[in-house]
Amino acid sequence: MVAAVSADFVHTGPGTLAGRYLRLFWQPVWLSRELGRGRAVPIQVMGEDFTLYRDTRGAAHVVAPRCPHRGTQLSTGDVDGDGIACRYHGWKFAHTGECVEQPAEPEPFCDKVRIASYPTHETAGFVFAYLGPPPAPPPPHWPEVGDFAYRHRIDCNYFQSAENIMDDAHVSFAHRRSLLNLSTRMSVPRVAARETAFGLTLELQYGGSVERNHFIMPNVCHLVDRHAWGTLRVLFAYVPVDDTHHQHFLALSSTPAFAARVLGRLIRLQRNVDAWYSDRTREILSGRRTLEGVISPRLQDSVLCVGQGAIADRSAERLGRTDAGVILLRKIWQRELELFEAGRPPARYQRPETFPSGDGDGATA
Repeated sequence: MVAAVSADFVHTGPGTLAGRYLRLFWQPVWLSRELGRGRAVPIQVMGEDFTLYRDTRGAAHVVAPRCPHRGTQLSTGDVDGDGIACRYHGWKFAHTGECVEQPAEPEPFCDKVRIASYPTHETAGFVFAYLGPPPAPPPPHWPEVGDFAYRHRIDCNYFQSAENIMDDAHVSFAHRRSLLNLSTRMSVPRVAARETAFGLTLELQYGGSVERNHFIMPNVCHLVDRHAWGTLRVLFAYVPVDDTHHQHFLALSSTPAFAARVLGRLIRLQRNVDAWYSDRTREILSGRRTLEGVISPRLQDSVLCVGQGAIADRSAERLGRTDAGVILLRKIWQRELELFEAGRPPARYQRPETFPSGDGDGATA
């Protein structure tokens, strides 16, 4: 069947429909371990620039990208206490956005100056930020995962990765020679998808067993992957950098616990460097390299998602029965965007509170 796609869920910059919708939810923006005390970094999320820093007491904060005095980049400044001081003239801003010091001004006017600031929260090894209008919803909590957290940039639209996780039929083909080759998912499943209170669940029947991927709207997925050496609980999030790049976040824990540590070391060996993934992906897609010998599922998925184009053209797709999760995901997104555009408050999807069966089946929001 040809996919009917009318809602614009790919463009997420400031003021766009999908961008305003995504900003209603907490988004992971960085890895906690990559942000040391006293460090500030520039970040871009959904086509918008921000300053992320960790204060001297250990709390992470997100504020505006530039000093309002002369417009230079705040991430080049000095973290001082819980605030950040601009490198240019020393104007200091509290993490709440108020200007608190103007050391070169003979008559400071701090009370007339402030910058934007955004709520932050850390869980699962990620720094989350809420970038939408107040009030912020309750922050996410993910105690089930976080033994190892990881991220890398993929050079295509975020929705291509979101659809990829709802397409488990690709695993036995794309990842047959990879670190996943001991997974119980290494065969073609019978696929069904159903809407849930938190988003949707993809049900995958492999012989007598059923595996499930739980997609938590708008851009998070939780799954349990069983291997010969143990059980892996994984959280994915797909966060736009801009319309043609996104951050792929992954947090995992395992039983036995050492498996997450071993897998974490193996993933680190792939060089957690955005340029490495970009270069390898381009080399494979250009024909200078091949996928033969690649055992990284993350690089394999990067090649296949970027191979659809920077923004996939869905108008000529031919979808089948195994695409049930992709089809349902698009339908839910389209409905929610249409409600949002019509002025009706969209559902405030939250993560399931419990996963009673061990893989999330029967979870309630």
